[in-house]
Amino acid sequence: LNAAYQPQADIVNQQIAALPQYYGEQQQALDVARQNAYRDILGGASARGMAYSGMPIAEQTRYMGTKYLPALAGLAQQQSQQRASLQSALNDIYSQRLQRAQAIQQQELDREQQQRQFEQQLALTRSMYGGGGGSTSKNPTVDDAVTLINDLRNTGQYGDSGYGSIAQALS
Repeated sequence: LNAAYQPQADIVNQQIAALPQYYGEQQQALDVARQNAYRDILGGASARGMAYSGMPIAEQTRYMGTKYLPALAGLAQQQSQQRASLQSALNDIYSQRLQRAQAIQQQELDREQQQRQFEQQLALTRSMYGGGGGSTSKNPTVDDAVTLINDLRNTGQYGDSGYGSIAQALS
């Protein structure tokens, strides 16, 4: 099962591992935008002759509170949501793998149980018709074979289960 599910899990793990770099670059872009905005604020204040009046600091603070910090918080929230989404996808992959493994295990157990039941029925039938080496052996008739086959089919022990041919069951 690992051959089918591990590549999927590896891709999701790679995406999770890439998140810090991606969001680090996004934060760097916000920092550059903040520096550019501060420069524009200072340049505008200088052009008005108010570079040292305290107005640029107030405008920078307003920019920080209305643009930069909300964008930074939004970025952190996006990263958390994306991490949670990817972690959920990874959990789904592991859950599917577990369910598939359990289904395969149950199929194997069912197959073994059917095989045991078939062998028990076959041994019982052989002993009834002298296949066990007893002194009261008789050759089975066509009716006996039909009865055996119908019994096996009715109990789900024979048919399309892959246990071999009817001739093998009677031998």
